[in-house]
Amino acid sequence: MEPNKKISSEHLSRHAALYLRQSSVRQVLENQESTKRQYALRQKAISLGWPDDMVDTIDDDLGISGSSANSRSGFKKLISEVSQENIGIVISMEASRLSRNSSDWSTLLEICSLTRTLILDEDGLYDPRDFNDRMLLGLKGTMSEAELHYLHARMRGGLENKARRGDLKFHIPVGYVYDDFDQLIKDPDENVQAVVRLIFDTYARFHTCQRTLKELRSQHVLFPKKDRTGYNRHTLQWREITHVHILHMIHNPIYAGIYQFGLRKSSKTLHGYHTVKQDKSKCIAYIENHHEAYISMEQYNLNQQYLDEHRLLKDKSNPARATATRQGCALLQGIAYCGKCGRRMGVRYTTYPAYGTMVSRPSYWCVEEKLQTSADACQRVCSGAAIDKAVGDVLVEMITPLAMSSVIQVQNELVERDREIDALKRKNVERCRKEMETARTRYFNTDPANTLVAKRLEADWNEKIRIYEESAASYEKERKQNLDTVDERTQRKLMELADDFKSLWNNENVSNEEKKRMLRFLIEVILITQYDDHIHLSIRFKTGSSKELDIERGKKSYETWRTPNEALSLISNGLDNFNTTARIADILNAQGLKSGKGLPYTRELVNSIIKFNNLKPLEERYSEMGYTPQSEIQRLTGLTGKTIKMFRDKGRITNYRIAANTKYWYRLEDFKGFLPS
Repeated sequence: MEPNKKISSEHLSRHAALYLRQSSVRQVLENQESTKRQYALRQKAISLGWPDDMVDTIDDDLGISGSSANSRSGFKKLISEVSQENIGIVISMEASRLSRNSSDWSTLLEICSLTRTLILDEDGLYDPRDFNDRMLLGLKGTMSEAELHYLHARMRGGLENKARRGDLKFHIPVGYVYDDFDQLIKDPDENVQAVVRLIFDTYARFHTCQRTLKELRSQHVLFPKKDRTGYNRHTLQWREITHVHILHMIHNPIYAGIYQFGLRKSSKTLHGYHTVKQDKSKCIAYIENHHEAYISMEQYNLNQQYLDEHRLLKDKSNPARATATRQGCALLQGIAYCGKCGRRMGVRYTTYPAYGTMVSRPSYWCVEEKLQTSADACQRVCSGAAIDKAVGDVLVEMITPLAMSSVIQVQNELVERDREIDALKRKNVERCRKEMETARTRYFNTDPANTLVAKRLEADWNEKIRIYEESAASYEKERKQNLDTVDERTQRKLMELADDFKSLWNNENVSNEEKKRMLRFLIEVILITQYDDHIHLSIRFKTGSSKELDIERGKKSYETWRTPNEALSLISNGLDNFNTTARIADILNAQGLKSGKGLPYTRELVNSIIKFNNLKPLEERYSEMGYTPQSEIQRLTGLTGKTIKMFRDKGRITNYRIAANTKYWYRLEDFKGFLPS
């Protein structure tokens, strides 16, 4: 079919759409001849019969890749106009300008076929309803997509090859620059180097990004930053340091002299691109000692270990994922678990004044069940200080030179055992490799004409490859976890630590955070179970051994306020000897005794203690002995208090008792003469 015969009056009654696209802004700026060629196709539409005012130019997609239609507003506009039968012909320089994606290209062809829309490029005019034209257009679309694939493959191959040599340039963090020979060097600015070193030195002291940030901000340290875009791009600016700045620096291996490329792998999914972090062994390039470092490789690995330990994950029941060490006085924070439900126990602090200062008392609570189901808390162990002291005593008792020598001996025995097991596993990997090579040889030696046998041998070869790869990966993973023998230098240091561990643990200058690190280095988990009269501790050490421990359950708050038994005995003896409460208080204070709240004794406090403990007061004792209070004597005899005092002072009445400063008790028979008949 000739091109002019494909064009009908119906096509000419609609508009012509000239679609322009170039893949990047750089191409638009540098490859202007291609842009002019695409605009020149307008004259071709006019020569085919379309008036100049009916040729619409769609150039919204200049500088946008054709790999997908999601970000191309011009392509979407073209599809919309064709779907509404407003377009009679679509003009483009070639199929790759319209789309480099088979699905988008097929959609356009299908819509053009349904709406009787023609397609024109530099090679000719096509009618999507015609079988031959449709097949040719489909082939062009496939070739366009394949061309994009080969372009990407060549570019990616060159990029990866350059990265493997360590020559690929990428965005580098603060502290490094590229010199005139594209070599990675430290920033010549000494202030920038000083700030980078200060950040790493501060993190080495505190081991947490938040503490490091707080310390640096208290010193008013500013962070050097270069913007990648904008008016001030590539210009060094000093800004307030943030948590993200420190975290990115600690994570980045470039500061340890490592050149790393390809750690993250991106793949296209239904919801867009998905990026996952791979193991460093799968990196395209991982070169150690590539450039001058700010920190050593050992310090970098130690920093990553701190980050892993401090990462708060949802799986709170995993002992390996302990929380970050804090400054609180609860030493078992992060490694204390409930002995009833197995969940991690939280920490609560009760602060109260004592001896002129504020004292914090730790307690361990298991409230996860309460938070999840609104049920009662599983356990609330208030004897946190007693538990911490008991665990500390266990460590001091265990870490002695003799115990350390035994630990070193056991460690070396475990290493020897691991070496024997390692030899067996290595032989197993070698056996799998030989079986794989044998299967490969059998496959290549078979007759290609015997298809069934070849397929069977190929499947067997693939299975042997899978078995070998699994065994080799398992061997490498377990080999990294094997123990190392303890050298003489390390043994000497461990012995010195064992000699001085008790004084180190009891030293007031050692912070709670450091003590927690010591505990986590030795102890894996501690199970706490509270009973009515005691608390049971199950301590599991990193070496695999365990220890069971029972301690006395702490008293409740009101129990700690109770009067000591010694004071109660003195009060009871004082009452038996008919001492007043004021006199009893003087006796208690003279012996240096304190109340349950640590207060000195007073007459009112002694009266309260007598009443609370159901002791028999003086008044009741006098009444049982036949004495009558003065108030009752006055009522019966009509005498006044002054008259009775005068009788007492002149010795007319000598048999009386004193219950308090102004409370006297008398014998009623001493006042017979004044009683009414």
